[in-house]
Amino acid sequence: MIRGFQPRDAACIAGIYHNAIMNIDKQLYSPSQLQAWSAAPRSKRYWLGQLTQTQSWVVIQGEQCVGFINCVTRYPERGYIEHLYILPQYQGRSLSKALFQQLEQWAYCQGYPKLSAHASKVSRPIFEHLGFRVSGKVYQQKRGQTLLCYEMEKQLD
Repeated sequence: MIRGFQPRDAACIAGIYHNAIMNIDKQLYSPSQLQAWSAAPRSKRYWLGQLTQTQSWVVIQGEQCVGFINCVTRYPERGYIEHLYILPQYQGRSLSKALFQQLEQWAYCQGYPKLSAHASKVSRPIFEHLGFRVSGKVYQQKRGQTLLCYEMEKQLD
Protein backbone atom coordinates (compact mmCIF):
# COMPACT_ATOMS: atom_id res chain seq x y z
CA MET A 1 0.00 0.00 0.00
CA ILE A 2 1.23 3.49 -0.83
CA ARG A 3 0.09 6.48 1.19
CA GLY A 4 1.18 10.01 1.90
CA PHE A 5 3.95 10.61 4.41
CA GLN A 6 2.80 11.08 8.00
CA PRO A 7 4.96 12.49 10.81
CA ARG A 8 4.95 9.11 12.58
CA ASP A 9 6.88 7.69 9.57
CA ALA A 10 9.98 9.82 10.21
CA ALA A 11 11.80 7.38 12.52
CA CYS A 12 11.23 4.47 10.14
CA ILE A 13 12.45 6.52 7.18
CA ALA A 14 15.70 7.24 9.01
CA GLY A 15 16.34 3.49 9.12
CA ILE A 16 15.31 2.89 5.50
CA TYR A 17 17.69 5.57 4.21
CA HIS A 18 20.66 4.39 6.27
CA ASN A 19 20.12 0.66 5.70
CA ALA A 20 19.63 1.07 1.95
CA ILE A 21 22.91 2.99 1.68
CA MET A 22 24.89 0.64 3.91
CA ASN A 23 23.80 -2.31 1.74
CA ILE A 24 24.90 -0.86 -1.60
CA ASP A 25 27.29 -3.10 -3.53
CA LYS A 26 30.84 -2.20 -2.46
CA GLN A 27 31.91 -2.44 -6.12
CA LEU A 28 29.82 0.64 -6.90
CA TYR A 29 30.88 2.80 -3.95
CA SER A 30 33.72 2.21 -1.52
CA PRO A 31 33.04 1.64 2.20
CA SER A 32 34.44 5.11 2.94
CA GLN A 33 32.10 6.67 0.36
CA LEU A 34 29.12 4.84 1.85
CA GLN A 35 30.13 5.94 5.36
CA ALA A 36 30.36 9.54 4.13
CA TRP A 37 26.93 9.22 2.49
CA SER A 38 25.29 7.98 5.70
CA ALA A 39 27.48 7.57 8.78
CA ALA A 40 24.45 6.80 10.98
CA PRO A 41 20.66 7.09 10.75
CA ARG A 42 19.60 10.73 10.77
CA SER A 43 17.19 11.90 13.43
CA LYS A 44 13.42 11.80 13.31
CA ARG A 45 13.53 15.59 13.56
CA TYR A 46 15.73 15.81 10.44
CA TRP A 47 13.32 13.67 8.39
CA LEU A 48 10.29 15.55 9.66
CA GLY A 49 11.91 18.76 8.43
CA GLN A 50 12.82 17.24 5.07
CA LEU A 51 9.60 15.47 4.23
CA THR A 52 7.02 17.91 5.55
CA GLN A 53 8.43 20.52 3.14
CA THR A 54 8.02 18.27 0.10
CA GLN A 55 5.39 16.01 -1.43
CA SER A 56 6.20 12.57 -0.01
CA TRP A 57 4.86 9.03 -0.07
CA VAL A 58 5.70 5.81 1.76
CA VAL A 59 5.12 2.18 0.86
CA ILE A 60 3.74 -0.06 3.59
CA GLN A 61 4.08 -3.84 3.66
CA GLY A 62 2.07 -5.40 6.47
CA GLU A 63 2.54 -2.96 9.34
CA GLN A 64 6.01 -1.81 8.25
CA CYS A 65 7.12 1.21 6.27
CA VAL A 66 9.63 -0.23 3.76
CA GLY A 67 10.29 2.60 1.29
CA PHE A 68 9.73 6.24 0.47
CA ILE A 69 9.96 8.87 -2.25
CA ASN A 70 9.71 12.64 -2.14
CA CYS A 71 9.50 15.49 -4.61
CA VAL A 72 10.55 19.09 -4.04
CA THR A 73 7.66 21.46 -4.72
CA ARG A 74 9.30 24.85 -4.32
CA TYR A 75 11.09 26.84 -7.00
CA PRO A 76 13.64 26.55 -8.55
CA GLU A 77 13.88 22.84 -7.69
CA ARG A 78 10.18 22.14 -8.36
CA GLY A 79 9.73 18.58 -9.62
CA TYR A 80 13.07 17.36 -8.27
CA ILE A 81 12.98 13.83 -6.81
CA GLU A 82 15.11 14.20 -3.73
CA HIS A 83 14.91 10.66 -2.28
CA LEU A 84 13.83 7.22 -3.46
CA TYR A 85 14.86 4.44 -1.07
CA ILE A 86 13.63 0.92 -0.35
CA LEU A 87 14.79 -1.37 2.48
CA PRO A 88 17.29 -3.88 1.03
CA GLN A 89 15.14 -6.94 1.79
CA TYR A 90 12.23 -5.41 -0.18
CA GLN A 91 14.21 -4.33 -3.24
CA GLY A 92 13.46 -6.03 -6.55
CA ARG A 93 9.70 -6.11 -5.93
CA SER A 94 8.77 -3.11 -8.13
CA LEU A 95 8.17 -0.91 -5.08
CA SER A 96 10.32 1.89 -6.50
CA LYS A 97 8.22 1.81 -9.65
CA ALA A 98 4.97 1.93 -7.67
CA LEU A 99 6.19 4.89 -5.60
CA PHE A 100 7.39 6.69 -8.72
CA GLN A 101 4.07 6.15 -10.51
CA GLN A 102 2.27 7.75 -7.55
CA LEU A 103 4.63 10.75 -7.70
CA GLU A 104 4.44 11.00 -11.49
CA GLN A 105 0.64 11.02 -11.51
CA TRP A 106 0.60 13.72 -8.84
CA ALA A 107 3.22 15.83 -10.68
CA TYR A 108 1.30 15.56 -13.95
CA CYS A 109 -1.90 16.74 -12.22
CA GLN A 110 0.06 19.68 -10.78
CA GLY A 111 1.09 20.70 -14.31
CA TYR A 112 4.81 20.00 -13.87
CA PRO A 113 6.45 19.84 -17.31
CA LYS A 114 9.20 17.47 -16.16
CA LEU A 115 10.73 15.59 -13.26
CA SER A 116 14.42 15.49 -12.44
CA ALA A 117 16.74 13.63 -10.08
CA HIS A 118 20.39 13.17 -9.21
CA ALA A 119 20.68 9.39 -9.50
CA SER A 120 23.41 7.33 -7.90
CA LYS A 121 25.17 4.51 -9.72
CA VAL A 122 22.63 2.22 -8.06
CA SER A 123 19.49 4.17 -8.98
CA ARG A 124 20.48 5.22 -12.51
CA PRO A 125 19.17 1.97 -14.08
CA ILE A 126 15.95 2.29 -12.10
CA PHE A 127 15.37 5.84 -13.32
CA GLU A 128 16.24 4.84 -16.90
CA HIS A 129 13.67 2.04 -16.69
CA LEU A 130 11.14 4.67 -15.56
CA GLY A 131 11.77 6.75 -18.69
CA PHE A 132 14.42 9.22 -17.45
CA ARG A 133 17.42 10.17 -19.55
CA VAL A 134 20.86 11.23 -18.38
CA SER A 135 21.53 14.92 -18.98
CA GLY A 136 24.89 15.18 -17.20
CA LYS A 137 27.09 14.11 -14.33
CA VAL A 138 27.36 15.60 -10.85
CA TYR A 139 30.12 15.03 -8.34
CA GLN A 140 28.88 15.49 -4.79
CA GLN A 141 31.23 16.10 -1.89
CA LYS A 142 30.26 14.39 1.36
CA ARG A 143 32.57 14.35 4.37
CA GLY A 144 35.70 14.46 2.24
CA GLN A 145 34.51 11.86 -0.27
CA THR A 146 33.46 12.41 -3.87
CA LEU A 147 30.37 10.55 -5.08
CA LEU A 148 29.35 10.37 -8.73
CA CYS A 149 25.69 10.99 -9.54
CA TYR A 150 23.83 11.43 -12.81
CA GLU A 151 21.56 14.34 -13.60
CA MET A 152 18.42 12.78 -15.00
CA GLU A 153 15.20 14.17 -16.44
CA LYS A 154 11.86 12.93 -17.65
CA GLN A 155 9.41 15.05 -19.61
CA LEU A 156 5.79 14.71 -18.54
CA ASP A 157 3.38 14.66 -21.48
